[in-house]
Amino acid sequence: MIPVGSIIRGSDLAQVLQGEQGKLLAASPGGELYAVTCQRGHSITSLEQVSAREPESVGLSPAAKGQWSVKKVAELETVQT
Repeated sequence: MIPVGSIIRGSDLAQVLQGEQGKLLAASPGGELYAVTCQRGHSITSLEQVSAREPESVGLSPAAKGQWSVKKVAELETVQT
């Protein structure tokens, strides 16, 4: 798992997030920004476009052509039952 604040890049979003857990921001190769939630056992459990922000506004510079840039912004809270 990547630490909060770290940025990773890759051409396939699901593959980049394999085994990851937490809340992330992802900039697509086309420049769209998405809020992503990942849980252990699933690469992506939630994917929503964040249309009001540009990737640069959250510290995601444009990636190489054809690649996603992903920044982890929070860990998921675990609830004990």
